Amino acid sequence: MHIVAEVLILILMIFFFYIQAFIGLFYKPKKDLSGRTAVLTGGGGGIGRFICRELVQRRVKVALWDVNKAAADKVKEELQGKGFSNIYTYQCDITKKEDVQRVAVETRKDLGEINFLFNNAGILIAKDILDLSEAEIRRTFEVNTISHFWTIQEFLPSMLEKNYGHIVNTASMAGKVGVAWLTDYCASKFGVVGLSEALRLDIMRRGKDVKVTAVCPFFVNTPLVANVTPHCKPYSRFDKFLEPDDCARQLVEGMERNDQTVYIPSKMFPATISSMLLPRKAGYTVNEFAQSGFFPKDYKFH
Repeated sequence: MHIVAEVLILILMIFFFYIQAFIGLFYKPKKDLSGRTAVLTGGGGGIGRFICRELVQRRVKVALWDVNKAAADKVKEELQGKGFSNIYTYQCDITKKEDVQRVAVETRKDLGEINFLFNNAGILIAKDILDLSEAEIRRTFEVNTISHFWTIQEFLPSMLEKNYGHIVNTASMAGKVGVAWLTDYCASKFGVVGLSEALRLDIMRRGKDVKVTAVCPFFVNTPLVANVTPHCKPYSRFDKFLEPDDCARQLVEGMERNDQTVYIPSKMFPATISSMLLPRKAGYTVNEFAQSGFFPKDYKFH
């Protein structure tokens, strides 16, 4: 009888969460970010530059981490020229745990404890798997996935202690569906999605209220995508590439709503679900029809 009662309670809870999720399609309150502190990796360009702008517009103190400090300084100067302050820049190689620890100490001295962590830095190579070197594969995982462990281990403890914080991991739609010529990149971004889901469960088991969001954008019009290699090109038959400022806006808005996953654009969510329901061969056929991905320079499109 005990197990029957538990099952009934479980069914009621599932029903309640379905209703809650349905309401959330139309309304989700946004949390106030003003006066908080954030670390943003890869803040010297691409999407990171615009994430920084979105955050300072919301009066967040931002620490820009980038392996290229000059690029981060340029973002800082640009935003200061528009009247925004509370931006701090640091050079950091996030693939090295000792460097993350060192720069974290400097960051805390300047900003205090960190409330929000944006794991945004990433690289993309785009090659056939047989052409990837060992160094390229290792570098992709070190930057796109493993570095997240070093930053999370550094900043999560204080978030747990205060029972407040948010970790935002920039993944990709290539972390939800496979893309030819992106074997290393897809694997690294699938890892980010899995890390985000597992980390969320770790935190829930502790009974803490630290949020975790995985962001899955489509192709974004940044040098990361536009200028990958001389022998291939990104292309999509039906969907336009995202602009980095719009992508950053949707990312931060999703974080404000405490979304667990942010699909950019939002239509990527039903597209992902539908692709999971298709027979495997049908999925491949749809993929070829959509012609979305990375292709050799001499590829002939329909």
